[in-house]
Amino acid sequence: CKAAFTWKNAYVEHIRIHTGERPFSCSFCDATFKRKYTLVQHLRTHTGDKPFSCSVCSQTYRHSVSLSRHMRSHTGEKPYTCSVCQASFKWKNAFVEHSRIHTGE
Repeated sequence: CKAAFTWKNAYVEHIRIHTGERPFSCSFCDATFKRKYTLVQHLRTHTGDKPFSCSVCSQTYRHSVSLSRHMRSHTGEKPYTCSVCQASFKWKNAFVEHSRIHTGE
């Protein structure tokens, strides 16, 4: 592997791809993880912790990406745009479904 890293911790995490090492274990179940952050996210499924809160409606989420996705319901943002017809979509699954119109799949 020719990967190069500036930071030692990035190198150590990368090596786990090759070794399969999963040093972070869940204390609630048998799940193991390569990254500590992934364990922290997983633990929220057991604890019910939802640290990400919508500033508009106060809905809470376990993951920041879920909050970002939710915010589109308030902002109207449509980040997925069809390169064929320029139709735009809030949700990736709607965009993928639309794309099939053009590909015939």
